[in-house]
Amino acid sequence: MIKTLKTLFKQDKEAMFLEYSELLSALDSGATTKITINNRRLNKADFEQTILIPMAEDDLDKYRKEHNKMLLDKATGANSTVQDKYVTVSVCKKNIEEARNYFARVGADLIGHFNRLGSKCTELNANDKLRIFHDFYRTGV
Repeated sequence: MIKTLKTLFKQDKEAMFLEYSELLSALDSGATTKITINNRRLNKADFEQTILIPMAEDDLDKYRKEHNKMLLDKATGANSTVQDKYVTVSVCKKNIEEARNYFARVGADLIGHFNRLGSKCTELNANDKLRIFHDFYRTGV
C-alpha cells in the first residue's frame, strides 16, 4: 500500500513537472516573461463583503455563520497575509492587430496550462492592473 502511494505521488510530481515544462516552452523566446509575487495584507471589510455568504433569515443561517466563521479564521490565521502571483508577458509586434492576436493565443495557452496544473489563471483588465498598483503603492488608502 505504501509503495503504491509513493508511486502515485511520484507520478503526480512527474506529471506536474512535465506540465510546468510545457508551460515554459510554450512561452515565445522573443517575449519577456516575468513572475511577480505580491504579499499583501487582507482587507477584512472587502473579504467579508465579497467572500462571505450573506444571511438569508432562514433555517440555514446557522450553517452560513459556521461557514463564514471558518473562512474568517482561515483568512486571519496567516497574519492576514494574501499572496498574489502575477505572470507578465511583454512582446514587441509590428502593429496592434498582431499584438492582440499574440496575447489572445498566449493568454489562452497560459490559462489552459495553469488549469492542468490545478491553478487558476485569469487575465487582468486595465482597471484590475491599476487597482493592484494603487494597493501596492498606496497601502491603507
